Amino acid sequence: SVAYVTDTAPFGDILLDRRTRERGQLRPEAIEALLAEHTACRADHGHRLWCLVMLELWQRLYVESERPPVHAGEATWAAA
Repeated sequence: SVAYVTDTAPFGDILLDRRTRERGQLRPEAIEALLAEHTACRADHGHRLWCLVMLELWQRLYVESERPPVHAGEATWAAA
């Protein structure tokens, strides 16, 4: 069976925080509705919420960052 995650607090912490809101790409009221429906088990928005969180984290790492982190596979090549 598939686990249904109802603790969406970590998603809300990321998707509704100041940094995300200031970017202006997501509508806070839409995020709040998704979280409320998912938590109340009225709809399964798990995949949608996960994708939005990953998009936000990706933007923080690669768009806002001055330099993307070096990955293990790239470290050897970069040192050569």
